[in-house]
Amino acid sequence: MATALEVPSEETDFPKISQSDGTVLHEAATRMEDMMEVEKTKCKVELTKEILTVHGKKKLYRDTSVCQAWETKLQEYIKLVPHRPQRLLVIVNPESGKREGLKIYKSKVEPIFKLARIETEVVVTERAGHAEDMMASKDLSGIDGLVLVGGDGIFHEVANGALKKIQKDYGINPDNPDSVLKPLDVPIGIIPAGTGNGIAMEVFDSYDPEVAALAIVLGQKQPHSTFSVSANGKHLKYSIMLVGYGWWGDVIYNAETRRNLGRARYVYALLNAFVWNKQRLMDLEIKYLPEPGSDVKDSENKDENKEWQKIEGKFTAVSTFSLWNNRDFSDPQLHHSKHKGAIIAVTKQMSRIQLINFFYKGVFKAQVPQLIGPDVNFVKFFVVQRYRVCLKSPSNPETKEGLLERLKNCDGEIVQLGGTEFETRCHPGLVQLYHCIPPSDEKGTS
Repeated sequence: MATALEVPSEETDFPKISQSDGTVLHEAATRMEDMMEVEKTKCKVELTKEILTVHGKKKLYRDTSVCQAWETKLQEYIKLVPHRPQRLLVIVNPESGKREGLKIYKSKVEPIFKLARIETEVVVTERAGHAEDMMASKDLSGIDGLVLVGGDGIFHEVANGALKKIQKDYGINPDNPDSVLKPLDVPIGIIPAGTGNGIAMEVFDSYDPEVAALAIVLGQKQPHSTFSVSANGKHLKYSIMLVGYGWWGDVIYNAETRRNLGRARYVYALLNAFVWNKQRLMDLEIKYLPEPGSDVKDSENKDENKEWQKIEGKFTAVSTFSLWNNRDFSDPQLHHSKHKGAIIAVTKQMSRIQLINFFYKGVFKAQVPQLIGPDVNFVKFFVVQRYRVCLKSPSNPETKEGLLERLKNCDGEIVQLGGTEFETRCHPGLVQLYHCIPPSDEKGTS
């Protein structure tokens, strides 16, 4: 509990603070405090430029002029926050989840944005791919941030459309694997309202739309690793969360063929992968370029400082998750990875228990170090700038196995490779995401 401050005199609602040498601090550094009712509880409320603190029960008085003074001062402070968004483009997928995307925005998110005096332009998508097509030509020069109401699918669409546009605007060829891509300078926030909300959970640690809205209002953001996928000399997709081949492609294929089950299709697909289906073994050649060490400077892509490495064998999956890239790992094999390179996992055939353990610890908990050691022989991790996968002896593309060999999972979306070779590259900090960053609590409850 913070130490009580003297209540301001009646002559001024917001007094200046005198220092010991007689000088007076600027008004923007001063503080307000009053007795107010917070959720029917009598509290002392204290405001400084940096923090709003609510203290325990105290004597209550009601005064409309006091409330107006507080609102005025709060609005003045809000305008001084440099990273706080004032103009947002909101894109709503009305078909996401249980088809409640627009309802969630109107009832839970829009009121918060209005209270925060944020101007919004709202676009409701009309079809699959609408958001990506719109971002391919949308001028974002007057926008402070993008807010997406839906699941991982709409995030995938918007990020791809926006990143493709900015590369085109700057004359950058994404088909060239050595191109240094231009980062997206407009941050993106996701309001969880979809069937799959993995990205929202990663950045907000919550599925609550109001938590996400408040984090966006505060303007807290962090850089996020992004992956690009190419095949046959052509860029195919940007991936914000997952790039998965083999087992991961099988899972999303089975989920997409059961869209009539709604959310239950993911349960069906995982049960199918964990229990019913036998893991497919693929004879793969994997070449990877190790991530540059700290001695490599001022370049995203100093290929000449490292030599390509190669591994071969029969594997069930090759995968990487952005959440692995945005965590601090103490293991010496992985500690350089944060915001720099991609951590790829190459998995061999596993027992059901090993598969569930890998999925739970590696995916849900991002506890990669717990999956490293002499006793864990079914998965290998590598920290890389980029990697190439080639399937030896591919099946007939007319068969189901041949179909599965020619697709991969990008952010829960099926990407057709057009062949059995592809390359994935990591781009550190290519996008910024609104994050939920807990403030320090040194002065009381904030």
